[in-house]
Amino acid sequence: MWYEALPSLFLVGAFVCAPYGIVPLVQKLVNGSMYGRKTASIDAVYCNRRDVGNVSNKPRGLEAIPDN
Repeated sequence: MWYEALPSLFLVGAFVCAPYGIVPLVQKLVNGSMYGRKTASIDAVYCNRRDVGNVSNKPRGLEAIPDN
């Protein structure tokens, strides 16, 4: 019957969903943070500062394009 498919459904579901729980825990152990970025070098610090939102990198719209 239909309930005979449940064990394989749960097994496949566990294999699909497991990386979403395992990867942050492994990164917490390896990097000390649950996020993948380490700021150990000057370049990494610059990229992190850039991504957070430096004033010079704010997105501008069409109004920033000068009229010719």
